[in-house]
Amino acid sequence: GEPLLSDFGSTNLPGNRTASSPFYLSPEQVKGYDIGPASDIYTLGVILYEMCTGGLPFHDESHVAIMMHHINTLPTPPVLINPHVPPALSEAILRAMAKDSHTRFATASDLAAAIAEACSVEPHLALNKTRTPAEEGHYYPTSGPLSSALTQMQPPGNMTTILGVSGPLPQISSQHAALSRQNIPVTWSAGQMASSRTSGRLPGVPLQSQVVDSGESTAHRLPSSPLQIQTSSKLATPSMKLLASPSPSPIRAGDNLKFRSSNVLSPMVMIVALLLLLIVVGSLAASLLLRSPGQPTTVLSSSSVVGHAFLQDDALGHDDILRIEMQNIPTAPEGERYYAWFQNAAGHAVPLGPLTVQNGTTILLYMGDSNHTNLLATIQGVLVTLENAGNTTPRAPSTHKVYQASFAAASLQYIKHILYMQPGFPTRASLIAGLLETLSGINDKAGSNVDSLRGGDSALALRQATRIIELIDGSTYARSSGDLPPSLPDMLILPAGLISSPTQPGYIDTLAGQVDKVKQTAGDNTELRQHAQNVSNALADLSDWIQKMRGYDVQILKATNLSDPAIASVALQLKQLAQDAYTGRTIPPNSGPLPVLNSAGAYQAYVECQYMATLDIKKV
Repeated sequence: GEPLLSDFGSTNLPGNRTASSPFYLSPEQVKGYDIGPASDIYTLGVILYEMCTGGLPFHDESHVAIMMHHINTLPTPPVLINPHVPPALSEAILRAMAKDSHTRFATASDLAAAIAEACSVEPHLALNKTRTPAEEGHYYPTSGPLSSALTQMQPPGNMTTILGVSGPLPQISSQHAALSRQNIPVTWSAGQMASSRTSGRLPGVPLQSQVVDSGESTAHRLPSSPLQIQTSSKLATPSMKLLASPSPSPIRAGDNLKFRSSNVLSPMVMIVALLLLLIVVGSLAASLLLRSPGQPTTVLSSSSVVGHAFLQDDALGHDDILRIEMQNIPTAPEGERYYAWFQNAAGHAVPLGPLTVQNGTTILLYMGDSNHTNLLATIQGVLVTLENAGNTTPRAPSTHKVYQASFAAASLQYIKHILYMQPGFPTRASLIAGLLETLSGINDKAGSNVDSLRGGDSALALRQATRIIELIDGSTYARSSGDLPPSLPDMLILPAGLISSPTQPGYIDTLAGQVDKVKQTAGDNTELRQHAQNVSNALADLSDWIQKMRGYDVQILKATNLSDPAIASVALQLKQLAQDAYTGRTIPPNSGPLPVLNSAGAYQAYVECQYMATLDIKKV
């Protein structure tokens, strides 16, 4: 007989309770559209995502809600959930899960080759490099970090562990397991902690797209962090509505969904899929074998700082998770226990949960509320008290306060403007998240533009170039400045762009102003000032690169002959700049982009902004 790859949507996988699971459905399958090989590529991407992060990309309370996520919600990049996933592998998975089927890999062979190169594994299967005319229309060369990562094979020795996780702060570790949307904090045992004490992890962030698109290209990418958990109460915070698509796509009931017949796929697809999965599983197994057991816990340099509290993102919100890590903590006196509290803007303390100390270390994860409210809307500080032992939740903190952390009042408002909301800015959302998502969209569209020109689709190339200039200028300024020719229609409605117009400051200038104020108010906090300076480095690079991108895009928009080889060269330069602006630029001999001039991009800026919201926990 012949082995055939059947539809994962109708297959019972461990943990699935229904015969028709919505977790692996492609967007076009949910909408009831015709499905094809691209739908299977999407499903493979979901399974790879689950293997590398320990969790599914989308969770919700109903099947219909999960289906809506497949259509409208961008998955958190695996590298931001598990920092030991190679960036190139993360990009390959995200491309396989692109909302637009034309953006995904054209064939399973292409996906297998990308996975093999990302994991620094030589492909053992002779992959067919030729494409039929039908496949050529679906081919979408790698955009974003993947293209650069594939040209620089990562040595296996650098893959310390794909399943391991490092922590978000210098000299602090933080292992994360897959996040579940429950309001429960996490406490780990010392044995679990010991295996995860590596270098500091970058604070996490996922992204909802703020870019309204018509569907020919999708912005995808950006951290949440995973874990094992212990009970806590919800934090009563103001609701923050999630961004929604302006015109939701029709959803079919689960019983009426189209499932792909198993006889459509060839044995080659099955072989390629198995090879792809073996590559990833082999990499995971090898990395786990290379882990050194019993790695010692990092010793903090400052005797006064015993830990940190920092904010993280999940797939549906920004800074909606609070994580507490503490080291060198003595065992609580007999009959008492440590209890953590969240102090809100009104001065009220909200219980987060008890802290279980093992070998002097404790970790607690507060999962926020069901609205994914940005905790910077209310957070003022964190405190730890000694309470009577027992299972009951204390109504108020005792007078025996032992540890505390709070924001510097002078800098807090500017940090909120950067990570929560800038008053008066038209998007009324996080400045840094908006910047990152906008550049993610440009990165995708620049790659699609190159593809379209190569394939002779001038109409699509012009539409993508129009979207790019509107993302850079803002819709109104793109027209009034003359960057967008009068003969071309608007594609997007964006009140603000990356650059400033005579009437509306852009993301770059607005963000730079707030970062400067953080530096001015940092006082003797040298770490805060350094993180702010790192953001300034990235913004300086972005200002230069975005202006060059603008010039290249205008050349495409005003070209009289899009088949001219010179225009193809311009499109390639635009694509490279878009990639650098989004992911940063690697300067040899460095192994990746750094938050320094000429190297830092939007991703580095995002991470450094997250660092600015870190709280130092000190003994009272």
